[in-house]
Amino acid sequence: MIESAGNMPLGPTFEYSISSATVASASHMSGNESRLAFTVEAADLVLSAENATPFNQMWAYMARTLVALMRGDMPGVAAMYEHFLPLQNRHAFVMSGNQLLGMTALAAGDPDLAAIHLEEAISFSGEAGFRPQEAWSLHDYAALLLDRDAPGDREKATELQDEAIAIATDLGMKLLLERVLAQRSASGGLKA
Repeated sequence: MIESAGNMPLGPTFEYSISSATVASASHMSGNESRLAFTVEAADLVLSAENATPFNQMWAYMARTLVALMRGDMPGVAAMYEHFLPLQNRHAFVMSGNQLLGMTALAAGDPDLAAIHLEEAISFSGEAGFRPQEAWSLHDYAALLLDRDAPGDREKATELQDEAIAIATDLGMKLLLERVLAQRSASGGLKA
């Protein structure tokens, strides 16, 4: 993706916007930050252009959100909420718009709104057959519940983890499986 974008003239093009979102997504899932400089540069190139299309801006906003999340910049993540409202109940390439809304609502300090969006992400992805996305949303929702720790949250988180483990195992999603098992272990749950 980086090479493809590098072969194009600089500008708010599809190549730069999709590359920024793809690299940011891969970095977010893997935890590998080695390509974040490209991601930020490509996203900023798109977002600073007056002639960027809303389609290309959406990818760039996604990239900036994932980078801010990885860097622990919660105000930066929270500021993106409004940009993802048009993506509600839509699949935005590597994740659902509902999952993006959940991430941004949580960063804004509203775990109850984030829970609603993550429930919608799970439902939407499941109904659409987007199983990898469903599994990541299950993981994210379980993390929210474990952190919130309201009555019933731990039990619900275990159910969500069980579902994520089943999908990750079925699809061979090793990285997600490791994350869910680590999440379960850290919360004092069983290892599966």
